[in-house]
Amino acid sequence: SADDLSPPPQLNGSATINANVQVAQLPAQGRRLGNGVQCLAMGWGLLGRNRGIASVLQELNVTVVTFLCRPHNLCTFVPRRRAGICFVRVSR
Repeated sequence: SADDLSPPPQLNGSATINANVQVAQLPAQGRRLGNGVQCLAMGWGLLGRNRGIASVLQELNVTVVTFLCRPHNLCTFVPRRRAGICFVRVSR
């Protein structure tokens, strides 16, 4: 439900870059990621059907799959886990 989708935790101060904390490398705005590009997806989203929302940051190595996706979305897939993520582009 919408009540289950609370905002992610916030930092109390500045983060220190070290072996466990790194800056994310993002593609340039408007650049499309091609089929087969390897990415690391992170978030506090749903863990699966009837499993609720993660209480700690989750990460998953994913592969971009353009042929499974609607135009202007970004879809990923992890075959061995039968998992994936679809990011929907929101126009403003």
